[in-house]
Amino acid sequence: MSLDELETLSLASELSPTSRTRLANLATIVAWPPQSLLFREGECHRYIYWIQQGRVRLEMSGTGGGAMAMLTVGPGDLLGWSALLGDQRMTATAITATATTLIALDADALQQLCDENHEIGYKVMQMIAKSISKRLLATRLQLLDLFQPPMASVDE
Repeated sequence: MSLDELETLSLASELSPTSRTRLANLATIVAWPPQSLLFREGECHRYIYWIQQGRVRLEMSGTGGGAMAMLTVGPGDLLGWSALLGDQRMTATAITATATTLIALDADALQQLCDENHEIGYKVMQMIAKSISKRLLATRLQLLDLFQPPMASVDE
């Protein structure tokens, strides 16, 4: 992947030139058409992605066996961060909502790079924390909406 393509990530602008080059050497650009399955909840997945363009719908299994859309993410957002934090099991299913271009990195190689280069490791973990925070806020807002009392009808 070229450094110019990597520059589309906010992460890259915060790294030294040497660190940007090391990160770019791990990255690959992948394009997906709409309605493509990127990964499924519960499956092991070895890649972490940054969305360069497009939108991806994140779904989780519901109690009735069906999937519920939880959040739609777009350019600059992170996908598959679970691959860096443990057994690589995905916590949601990811399906492209539109034609989507992703920057893909092998999670094991990125983990090794983060261990070797603390500048990159710190910035990657900051991005993961922001992603988790965004998803936690989306969940809280959905719960607030779920527990809102029904609106009274104008006729009452």
